[in-house]
Amino acid sequence: GREKRNIFDLDYQFNFPMIYNNELIAGVGLRFSTDDIDTFTDNLTLNDNNRSDYLYSAFIQDKITLFDDRLNLVFGSKFEHNDYSGFEIQPNFRFIVKPNETHRLWGAVSRAVRIPDRIEENLRLNLSSFTDPESGQTTLFELTGNDNVDPEELIAFELGYRFKPSDRFYLELAGYINYYDDLSTFEPSTPFLRTSPAPHV
Repeated sequence: GREKRNIFDLDYQFNFPMIYNNELIAGVGLRFSTDDIDTFTDNLTLNDNNRSDYLYSAFIQDKITLFDDRLNLVFGSKFEHNDYSGFEIQPNFRFIVKPNETHRLWGAVSRAVRIPDRIEENLRLNLSSFTDPESGQTTLFELTGNDNVDPEELIAFELGYRFKPSDRFYLELAGYINYYDDLSTFEPSTPFLRTSPAPHV
């Protein structure tokens, strides 16, 4: 098969002046992509060989420095609108505590998503077939995409500690807890009759 893809990216970021220990950053972005994909094989095809997608995005982040840089708080969020799952919000929060040069404690919580892709939505893969010797009817086992798939969601927690007694040695401990939702799976569907290229279920 042959694939032709064109991608156009436009990004703009702005750093606001420091106001009361707040370091604010914001930005917007646009991605436009088109593709033209030939059929791979007779058994592996896409339902839509030509597609155009738009991705609109924006983000904002505020870093707050307190107590002579001993405490840093970072709040932010990413906003996206894509052609697969619609509007998505991905917020995050992080803190860093630095009581002195030897000890450091940090933590974070964030939400992230993985949107469905071209293959998950448009794939058609013939796995195997079986022909009934009496009726002559062929049953085809096929893996197909789904255009109604929710994005995979991740809620992530992080907590860490660093002990640095000298410039040559440090000890770092970190723990992570991740919660996933709406993970993609393969599910059997209801059989249906197809008349092309030959009648089969």
